[in-house]
Amino acid sequence: MAVSFNAYSADYNYFGANLGVSTVEERGIDTGVLGSIFWGSAFDEYRIEAELFRQENDINSGPDLDTTGILVNGYFDLTTESEWTPYIGAGAGYAKYEAGSFDDYDFIWQVSAGVSYELNENTFLDFRYRYYNVDAGGGYDGHSGLAGVRIKF
Repeated sequence: MAVSFNAYSADYNYFGANLGVSTVEERGIDTGVLGSIFWGSAFDEYRIEAELFRQENDINSGPDLDTTGILVNGYFDLTTESEWTPYIGAGAGYAKYEAGSFDDYDFIWQVSAGVSYELNENTFLDFRYRYYNVDAGGGYDGHSGLAGVRIKF
């Protein structure tokens, strides 16, 4: 009996960065700033990536809420005949949350939808909305709007 394994190779690899704003669905927490860097691989219309992010929100009655974490994200690109490609995605990971003397490490998950614009064969502008949920400190939900760049290599 013969056993064979098919090796899957990526159509391309990529890296990039995002910058945006983020709100937390809790009273007394202001809209903050969010930045991330990521590396991933694309397989036909599917992409998988690792993302490292940092988010900072002001708390009106106390110290800032700072979140640093890592996510593993998956995306499905909806192919079109133009430079614009809409996509949907989801991800999960682990993050550290800090607010003054409080800190916690916990699970985070997100769903997103966006569109990318192909500037040239190797460079894409990326615009997305992200809904996220964290379990730390009793849990909270949030929304992010992000813009960034993705570069093939």
